[in-house]
Amino acid sequence: SSFYFALTGAHLAHLAFGLLALLVMVAMALRQRYTTTDHVGLWSGVMYWHFLGALWIYLLLFLVFVH
Repeated sequence: SSFYFALTGAHLAHLAFGLLALLVMVAMALRQRYTTTDHVGLWSGVMYWHFLGALWIYLLLFLVFVH
């Protein structure tokens, strides 16, 4: 059961920081801070959310088939 709570806590931390990053990306996009040559912050935020989605799928498969 402690594994479940640790997994839930890690998920909550990733989700909270991801939402914060998403909020920053939206604010910067509304201020038109991203250009075609300077969009590293947007790219890193997008990669983070894609990584988080892939991690969810991996953890689901892990918990279904290994646990």
